[in-house]
Amino acid sequence: MLRAAAKNFKYVIPLCDSSQYDGFIENYKENQGVFSDSERIDYAIKVFNLTMNYDAMINNYFNDSNCKDQSETMPENLLINMTKKETLRYGENPHQKSAYYAAIGDDRIWNQIQGKKLSYNNYFDMESAINIVYDFKEVCCAIIKHSNPCGFGLGANNVEAYKNAVSTDSVSYFGGIVAFNNEVDETIASIMSKVFLECIIAPSFSKKALSILNNKSNLRVVELKKDLLMEKSNKLIIKSVFNGFLYQNKDVNIKDLNDFEVVTNRKPTREELDSIDIGWKIVKYVKSNAIVITNSCKTIGIGAGQMSRIDSVKIAIRKSQENNLNLNGSIMASDAFFPFSDSLEVAASNGVVGIVQPGGSIKDSEIIEAANKLNIFMLFTNERHFIH
Repeated sequence: MLRAAAKNFKYVIPLCDSSQYDGFIENYKENQGVFSDSERIDYAIKVFNLTMNYDAMINNYFNDSNCKDQSETMPENLLINMTKKETLRYGENPHQKSAYYAAIGDDRIWNQIQGKKLSYNNYFDMESAINIVYDFKEVCCAIIKHSNPCGFGLGANNVEAYKNAVSTDSVSYFGGIVAFNNEVDETIASIMSKVFLECIIAPSFSKKALSILNNKSNLRVVELKKDLLMEKSNKLIIKSVFNGFLYQNKDVNIKDLNDFEVVTNRKPTREELDSIDIGWKIVKYVKSNAIVITNSCKTIGIGAGQMSRIDSVKIAIRKSQENNLNLNGSIMASDAFFPFSDSLEVAASNGVVGIVQPGGSIKDSEIIEAANKLNIFMLFTNERHFIH
């Protein structure tokens, strides 16, 4: 009935929400029952938005019932049923308009306690930061800058983890997004309050920590608990291209260390495996071509977004040297295979003792031979983690 009335908007005004009543009555009295075409269209739009959402919910219900495993089957028809939750100041640049949308009825899974409104770029960086720290059971800290990790550290407590993360790149972390996987207390809050950060995100904050951080009124302080992130986050990525959209599942899977294949004569030690665990988890969040150099407690060099893999290797090494970090005994993680041995040679000459990479190149045998000659170990994961 509502849809039929809305189709006949020139002669019928349908009201589909009680919030419309007072405005309608006031307008009716003020204009003696006369409504302009634009006003009638506004009422019709409200109805069609309602019925469209209702039909989409039904369609999605049946699609989900027929397609149990969305990782194996892409839906024949993709209906995106979202409503605007927040208008952002602008997009990636001031001349771009932007807004945040979410499914109707879905509340935000995070709670912003204080600070400026989140920006378009904040959303991406927050998601990367919190996903990284929740990949680890140990106390840890991740720092994101321009969609890439610029530092990650483990520690006995948040202070140690934060200092380890900062030490990866003690310049670039300025103005970054910082995430922890446990409660932020007054000690770490006091340290962070002395520098400029865009946002701090964690599962919780103590009252004393919030009192300290409240002195920095622009600093965004955000709570997001792991169970909510795991339960409520969608598992899809949609990007516009030409006059359509590309759809894919999020890269949420990562193999266990025990499933990796050691392909060299030299085998990794227990401590070196701990380094591999950090490197392989972090490289998943670094833009391709991605290189991450780590020890057993932190990242010590990151190279991101280069057109050639060797350039990413050189950048990661240069950054570690600029920050006076010791590469001896470190491991290097690569998001994709090495087509040539030059990256291994540069890494080994600077102290790297092991490589973790997906494998899959037609030159894998040559790369393995090169690793054996350099007396470094190498693991194949048989999974790739590109991100663009």
